Amino acid sequence: MYKALFMSAILTTCSLVGEIPYIEEKSAIENLVNLKQEGIEEKKAKALKAFTEEITDILAIGKEARSFDNTVRALDRSIGEVGSIASLYLGMSLVHPDAAVRSSCEAAQKELEEAINNALFSHPELYEALIAVKNGREGFTSSELFYLTKSID
Repeated sequence: MYKALFMSAILTTCSLVGEIPYIEEKSAIENLVNLKQEGIEEKKAKALKAFTEEITDILAIGKEARSFDNTVRALDRSIGEVGSIASLYLGMSLVHPDAAVRSSCEAAQKELEEAINNALFSHPELYEALIAVKNGREGFTSSELFYLTKSID
């Protein structure tokens, strides 16, 4: 009974974030029951490393080479990936049966969210890059223009 309730809580949490990050097959969601603190730390560290590298890569793109795909879409994808993992950890911090795992998930979620905020607030050049993309070309689709405008404003 408890396992069924736990699985229901996991599926509800994943449906709220719209996806199940880092899970290739939905049947693998059962592995979340066996989530261990070491695995949480390992995935968090891997996600933070990838996120930092992606932000560095975006910032290294020259003004002339900037495009919607290599700047705006890349930034959105990077933030989305880390945000999805943070959302999963938030859900696990609320429903996992092991208190130590819940605590580790909560700490990891906060650290991942903080990394996103720090990247955005400590790198004003990210906004400059978005502005450069917007000013660098015309012919955006309506959805690209909407996203870009909302990102800058």
